[in-house]
Amino acid sequence: MKKLLAVLATFLIFLSVSAAQSDTLKIAAEIIQEPSNAQNAVSNSASGKNSVKLSLNLAAIDVKKISFAMLEVTGKSGEGNCNASISLYHKSKIVAAKTFKEGVFTAGFIVTNLINEALKQNKTSVDITLAQDGIVGQQKDFFFQKATLIIAPKSYYDRAEYMRAIWKAGKITDESVFFIDEENGNPPSANLLFKPTKIIRAHTILGDKTFTQGKDFIVEGNKIILTPNSAIYARPISQTYPATKENADKWKCKFKFAPINKYGLYNEGYWFHERMVYFTYEHQNNQWACEKFGESFNPTLLPNTIKKLKSGKSVKITLFGDSISNGSNASGFAPRKPFMPSWGDLVADTLRVYYKKADITYLNRAMGGTNCKWGVKNIDSLVAAEKPDLIIIAFGMNDGIDASKRTQELNKMMEIVKAKNPNAEFIIVTGMQPNSMWRNLNPHASYPESDKKMQTTHVAVADIWDIHAYMISRKKFIDMTGNNVNHPNDFLIRLYAQVVASKLMEIK
Repeated sequence: MKKLLAVLATFLIFLSVSAAQSDTLKIAAEIIQEPSNAQNAVSNSASGKNSVKLSLNLAAIDVKKISFAMLEVTGKSGEGNCNASISLYHKSKIVAAKTFKEGVFTAGFIVTNLINEALKQNKTSVDITLAQDGIVGQQKDFFFQKATLIIAPKSYYDRAEYMRAIWKAGKITDESVFFIDEENGNPPSANLLFKPTKIIRAHTILGDKTFTQGKDFIVEGNKIILTPNSAIYARPISQTYPATKENADKWKCKFKFAPINKYGLYNEGYWFHERMVYFTYEHQNNQWACEKFGESFNPTLLPNTIKKLKSGKSVKITLFGDSISNGSNASGFAPRKPFMPSWGDLVADTLRVYYKKADITYLNRAMGGTNCKWGVKNIDSLVAAEKPDLIIIAFGMNDGIDASKRTQELNKMMEIVKAKNPNAEFIIVTGMQPNSMWRNLNPHASYPESDKKMQTTHVAVADIWDIHAYMISRKKFIDMTGNNVNHPNDFLIRLYAQVVASKLMEIK
């Protein structure tokens, strides 16, 4: 194994020079204690060995409360029986977790609460430890390379507004729309979920452009129609779904969308976010006809977890799933405005506000590209060994198994966890739809029905699929995606958070 260099032993504090990142502060971590072996391995640290201790200098932060903080860690995963998952500790208490792919990998630990607590106590630095939990010797070693703290001092979104249930009347904040010019002579248009009674604002995600009703667009029902001289850009459909390989290469449409026999626009990261328009509007919600499964709070469904949350006891929540759970395409992991984290973080932060006395530890053990089979293999070391109180299982997008096989593997995962903690409870998430123009929806379309049959006391089911399907019937898939294939953007990530949180509290 090639030896990796340790991070510089001095603090580097600098403001990002990129215009899009001008509101971000970056702080390089200082190593205060390296791992004991020569390769900087972080492994087997249930015994306290082979961890790496870091210090973060907060002196450059000139506010008392920040809106977002992420520790970006880079390293390399070595050999072992299952994937490496790293825990972040502060004063011997675990505060965050992340699971790594094989080879060189960079991942972000959301540490907003940790940094805000330090600022509240007027601390100018905070010491942390990266360690590996789970079953000693089973996970792959993680070879540490560097860590950088990324901070957004200013708030660019209101968590309470973002967690307001989209299925309830009143107001929707920052609903996303991707305008496409159909090139058929009609003006470009796109739909909102509901017929607005009042448009409050329309803007780009960076906030550098705002648009005016009457000047840039008109409203007909729930349809937004661009005016002839609109400042809103509509991408030509020939550049979005080109028919030839030559044009696909020209417009960087990398994927062949077999169901429509064309190529499809695809980009990861922040690309789609900054090309959408975000509408905030009031509505009366007289059009919502979706099944409401999973939207009503039932406190008897997860009694052990609810009891702990209400009584103010310690509650450990672990999210276990694929890239959607890991946070792919969330703006916070770009990291760019509005710096929204993954849906699991939104759920945890919302629960902390709702259950003010509860001591909630939230750990994200999800990893991109994984499926239920991977979950069965890795859940013992990555999840069960820590004996969490509530496990959110969110696989499916990468599965090709039939519904009965999925049920078997979900049951296996729960059995493995309950063998170490019989009182554990579960939320099973039936995920979003992939783009039906990219691939056939089967067998995934059969998952919601089989998943719902698993709901019983101690096992809740959060059905995203059926709600997403209804939303797609009212607006385009591309309006709500982070890559136009199989990932949500911030707007759809919020739906995940709202539906999952509705299993643990009343969503207003």
